[in-house]
Order: sequence, then structure tokens, then C-alpha cells
Amino acid sequence: MFVFLLFVNGCASLPDMRGFDFVPVSAGGFTVPMWLRVNKAGAPLKIWFEGDGFAWRTPTQPSYDPTPHGRVVLTWAQNDAAENVAYIARPCQYVDSDPCRFYYWTNGRFDPAVINAIDAAFVRAVESAGAKDVDVAGYSGGATVAALLAARHAGLVRSLTTVAGVVDHALWTDYFGDSPLDGSLNAAAEVKVWGALPQKHFIGGKDKVVPEELARRWIPDPKTIVVVPGASHGKGWPDSF
Repeated sequence: MFVFLLFVNGCASLPDMRGFDFVPVSAGGFTVPMWLRVNKAGAPLKIWFEGDGFAWRTPTQPSYDPTPHGRVVLTWAQNDAAENVAYIARPCQYVDSDPCRFYYWTNGRFDPAVINAIDAAFVRAVESAGAKDVDVAGYSGGATVAALLAARHAGLVRSLTTVAGVVDHALWTDYFGDSPLDGSLNAAAEVKVWGALPQKHFIGGKDKVVPEELARRWIPDPKTIVVVPGASHGKGWPDSF
């Protein structure tokens, strides 16, 4: 059991997203980093949710800064063909907040406080775009975030996309013999809602973090699965979806 320390590294370098405005959203003590591109007010909005980022330095030691080291999800948002697009990172990524501590990017990565803060950013993006229809997409652990918010906003969210996504973290941790994510919400509990949406799930054929055989266990309809043969968890994906 590790000691929870305050995340004191301050603000990570903010990425440049051409054509997007940086819109930090304060909620529940957290600052949620969001980048937003609105080209046509009232048009459908596509929201990309970041994954868990650099949550662990080693298999047993959490990092002091969970900001992603790569630009995989940023690139997908940047290249998305939708008129209106938002990229929403997780609390404690890119920007420090007073509540930030290891718990919020380890066992509590989907804690209600985290999901509520991201939900506030979701609502801000929808209001800023004047959107009546929203498509959500999530990478890795961001798939859980996307599915949870799709369930919360049933009637507004019209589709769900996941890439190398985890949408049942209990199955995931059990598969690898890891400690359960106590305190985290599990999107599997809301599958009757998000599972009824039009959806697509991209799985990496070489992904050892979210193996195909495991991912198939939590995806409701196998016809919604697209296997990308050469993709591992973080590499080999196309530049857009």
C-alpha cells in the first residue's frame, strides 16, 4: 500500500492543438483540461476522452504526473472530420489541482468525483457548441469514461466509439490478477443503456494491455468489433477514425 502524496509538479506543458481553444473547466476542486473546436454552432459534437495517461512509472509505483506522454488521442481529435470536436483529458493530466493524489489515477481513476468533474466539461462542451446530438469516443480507460457519460446523457449521446478500450474494469483487473479498482465506477453496470447505442469498438490485434479475447467479453455485440491487426495498445493505429 503506497502513501498518497500531493501531486506537486504543477502544470505540464500544454499541447498545441491547431484550430482548438483551450477551455479549462473547474469542477469539484479539479481543473479538467479541455480543447474545443466549434466550426458550426448547433451541429453535432464529437467528444474524445483521453485514456489513463502515464499513471504508473513501474508495475508497482504510480507516477507523479499522469499526463500522457504521447499525442495519440490528441491526433485523433485534431484529425476528426466532425464540424465540432472536443478533446477532454482527465483531472490531474496537464494541469494540477488541489485534490490531485495518486488515488485519482490508480484505484480511483473512475471515482465519482473524477467522473463528475469530466461530466462538467462534457456539459460545457455541449453548451458551447449548441449541440443537440453528441458522439462520444474513448481510448483505453477513456472508453469507460465515454460509456459512463453516454449512459448519463441518454437521449443526447447518439453513438459510442472505443479504441483499445476498457469498459469493464472488474473483468480487466481480474484477468491480469491485479487489485480491483475499489472506489471506481464501472461502465459495465450501465451496459443496458450504452449497449443500446450505435457503436464501434476498435481492438488491436497485438494489444497486450487490452487483449482481443478479453475485450470481446465486455462488448455487447460482436458485429461492432473491428480488429486492427498491427496495432498494439499505443502504436499502429490509423491517424483518424
